[in-house]
Amino acid sequence: MIKSSQTAFIRKGEREIPAGFVLTPGGYRREALIHLVPKGTRVQRRGGKIRQVERKTGRVILRYDPVPSDEMIPDLGSGWITYGWWLNNSGSPISQLSTQWTVPPEPQNNAGKQTIFLFNGIENASKNEIVQPVLQWGVSAAGGGNHWAVTNWHVDSSGHVSCPNRPLQRVFPGDTLTGIVSLVSQNAGSFSYRSSFAEYPDLDLDVGAIDELVWVSATLEAYQVSQRTDFPNTPTTSMSSIAIAAGGLAPLVGWRIENQVPDYGQSSGLANAGNPGGQIDIDYGP
Repeated sequence: MIKSSQTAFIRKGEREIPAGFVLTPGGYRREALIHLVPKGTRVQRRGGKIRQVERKTGRVILRYDPVPSDEMIPDLGSGWITYGWWLNNSGSPISQLSTQWTVPPEPQNNAGKQTIFLFNGIENASKNEIVQPVLQWGVSAAGGGNHWAVTNWHVDSSGHVSCPNRPLQRVFPGDTLTGIVSLVSQNAGSFSYRSSFAEYPDLDLDVGAIDELVWVSATLEAYQVSQRTDFPNTPTTSMSSIAIAAGGLAPLVGWRIENQVPDYGQSSGLANAGNPGGQIDIDYGP
């Protein structure tokens, strides 16, 4: 695989989207790498390959094709605008990450082509795999439009991306969301997780037999923006009530902030360092 950055696609018109590519929270990828997961099915890695398996019967219903060696795969996080992060150094696997936030007002430029992702999530140590409950404005490979909607995603280290095959759940400004990533089970060095919104359990996504997820973030990711009015028409979104559990305890969390693309004043700030009760404020600029 050939690693690539998505920063050229953040700003409108900087680079044309390649034919046959669609947008995910893992950047633009070839449509063949995007997979919809039926209800009652989990994504599972076995022998380094990804497949979909019925939870009750264990029957394999889909095997993902190997990714060609010359495939252009985005560097995970290269489309991120600003975020807060923490690397788990507690000595125990993270058993749950929970974060609350309020659906922000729609962008002032609410008929543009921009796509905005707001999420909490956990990555592996190599930062090439993530499980994440995502709030979306605009269009992605999962659908959408000029409105807010939610679903859950898994971006795999091989380059494949999975999300539920249920329609995106439309949500509205002022709605409260609770994004949760839970450790379902572990066996030696193999870990199984569930990504969910507490308010919309029909959208749960189960991901099994992957590496331990250790790198927590609260993130603003966006594409095809060219002005402040492409972002939500509010100063700030607070990613709040952040609770991280590991080994039956609440570890001490040392948040760090990265302002990766501050074109219009976008930034993140640590409003509360507690755990539980942490808060990362994502500012969209003046």
